[in-house]
Amino acid sequence: GGNLHLSLTNIGFYLITGGLITLILSLVATNYNKLVSNNWSIAQESLYVTIHNIVTNQINAINGQIYFPFIYTLFVFILINNLIGMVNGCLRILFLFNSNDLCSCSQAAWTKKLYSSYSYSAIATKTAPHKNKTRYSFNNKNTFYLNPDYITGFVDGEGCFTLSIFKASRRLLGWQIKPIFSISLHNKDIKLLEAMQRTFGLGKIYKHGNDSMQYRVSSLSNLQIITEHFDKYPLITQKQADYLLFKQAMDTIRNKEHLSLTVLFRYFL
Repeated sequence: GGNLHLSLTNIGFYLITGGLITLILSLVATNYNKLVSNNWSIAQESLYVTIHNIVTNQINAINGQIYFPFIYTLFVFILINNLIGMVNGCLRILFLFNSNDLCSCSQAAWTKKLYSSYSYSAIATKTAPHKNKTRYSFNNKNTFYLNPDYITGFVDGEGCFTLSIFKASRRLLGWQIKPIFSISLHNKDIKLLEAMQRTFGLGKIYKHGNDSMQYRVSSLSNLQIITEHFDKYPLITQKQADYLLFKQAMDTIRNKEHLSLTVLFRYFL
């Protein structure tokens, strides 16, 4: 049935309404002069006669005539109730399909759009990382921590693992290799970068172009925490291959193997 909150007032209202509708339908259906001579009147007459026959046959001719108006009114009330429920269900379905564009967006783009527009708690938790208890927050205050699964999904779409080479005269080969994990977003999404920084507990946010900001992690000790996260919550797109090469380069730098020209050429030539 429909989502009707029944009370004495509502029941009385629907019974009176049903009674009036019943009276009108009965007049139309049984009017020998055919005041409304069309398919609608024929259908109403057929319905009226069918229910009347069922009632009189199940009870008896005399008592059936007595109880028929009440039973017919109850039938109309139930019919209206179910029609209201069907309309409500259709409206919910239409609203569901018109209120989002999941089919036209990638997962990362949709979650970023969802956060930017509504700050829903599906992407954020109100507790610090490495704690046992997790509580999801629905507020817009920029004090939450990101869900680890959300971080991985977001980095799949927006993250970047790079190896940069800089001219450094103090280095043995005159060059410095630096692994960098970064996420670049529009200025309006800086709160998301701040949440990323807060969740990992490391990294810095820099201005990146005229209208964008970048969250960046570059030291080996900090990158170790980043790699621990993606080892536990693996990437699922082509970016996983980039991550594995990035992690291999980190091991090379950590073992000082990058100081040879052979290794340097392997990565940059």
